[in-house]
Amino acid sequence: MSRNGRTDDAPAKRRRHPPRWAPARERPTLRPTRARLLALRVLERVTRGGAYADLALSSALARSGLAPEDRALATELLYGTLRWR
Repeated sequence: MSRNGRTDDAPAKRRRHPPRWAPARERPTLRPTRARLLALRVLERVTRGGAYADLALSSALARSGLAPEDRALATELLYGTLRWR
């Protein structure tokens, strides 16, 4: 028996885990979604321009043509960010 309690003739089983991150050449290019860009633009209007968040967001969403789930994401991102300010 060896020091670690295994017999010398028993091969040590090693777990092989896949890498947590793909190599850089295989990673997709990360681009912000339209919902995230909309939330950022409205946030800039609110923080720099003094716009009211609800009015600026309503206006931007009306012009955006986003799907309902993307509209919900933009809304949550904007209001969540303003909440944490």
